[in-house]
Amino acid sequence: MSKKDLPILKADIVDIAPNVVVMGDPNRVVAGSKHLQNAKEVGNYREYLTITGLYKDKHVTLCSHGVGASGASVCFQDLFRAKVKNIIRAGTCGSLQNHIKEGDIIISTSAVREDGTTSALAPIEYPAASNHDVINSLHKASINYSDKIHTGITITTSSFSPELIPNNYKLWSDAGVLAVEMEQAVLLVLASLKHIR
Repeated sequence: MSKKDLPILKADIVDIAPNVVVMGDPNRVVAGSKHLQNAKEVGNYREYLTITGLYKDKHVTLCSHGVGASGASVCFQDLFRAKVKNIIRAGTCGSLQNHIKEGDIIISTSAVREDGTTSALAPIEYPAASNHDVINSLHKASINYSDKIHTGITITTSSFSPELIPNNYKLWSDAGVLAVEMEQAVLLVLASLKHIR
C-alpha cells in the first residue's frame, strides 16, 4: 500500500476538493455520493470514508468523521492539511427547544464548547463561531427544502447520556441554545484557527 499524504483519511491531498461536507456516518457519505457526478472513493480507513466528485460542476468532497469531537478533530485536521476552502457539517442533533421538531433544519451560528476536546486546542474563551457567509449561504439554500429553519447557538457535548455528573441541557435550553450534538464546536474552533470558512 502506498503512503498517503493524509494519514488519518488515508487519502492524497490532490483528491480533496476545496468544498467539503462532513458527516458522522460513512453510510451517509455513500448516500450523498449518489448526488455527485464522477464520484470516486479517495480514502477509506476506520470511520473515515472520503468520496470526491462533481456537484453542479463544482468539485466537492464528502467525508465521514465518526461520533465525538476527538475522533472528528483528527479528520478535520487532515482536511485542513489539504487546504480546503469551505467545510460544512451535515448531521443529526437533539432539539433543546419545544418548537423545534424532528425534520426541522438547524443552522448553527456558534457552539457551546462542552466537547472535551477544544479546550486542548484553544483557550475556553475562544469562541466556536460559524462563518457569516456560510451561515447566509446555508439559509438561502435551505429555504428551497423547508420552511422550518432555525438559526442559532448549538451545544457540542462529549456525552449524551449522563452518569454521575448531570448534563446542563435545562440551563442551555433556558439560555436559548437550539440543539445538542457532538462535533460542531471542534470543527468551528479548528476552522477559525486555520482561517477556513
